[in-house]
Amino acid sequence: KEDKMEHLLRQVAKLLATNTNYASMISAPTIHTNKIKFIQLSRLDAGQLLAVVVAEGNIIKNNIISVAEELNDETLLKLNILLN
Repeated sequence: KEDKMEHLLRQVAKLLATNTNYASMISAPTIHTNKIKFIQLSRLDAGQLLAVVVAEGNIIKNNIISVAEELNDETLLKLNILLN
């Protein structure tokens, strides 16, 4: 059974083709899910951490995270162990 979004997209494609006299095609984006292989948190300075995330296919993303309190080395190590 066709869902509402698919039905709406088909109607839009038909309307576009009718009004322009051109062939039209609409494609929905594909959703890919990647499993996380590894997460590493590293201290940049007192209020910032660098989060490095490695996903399947060796896709690497990083982000700087602001933290309210400075984390000591032991707490940071425990967080890294828990995340992996």
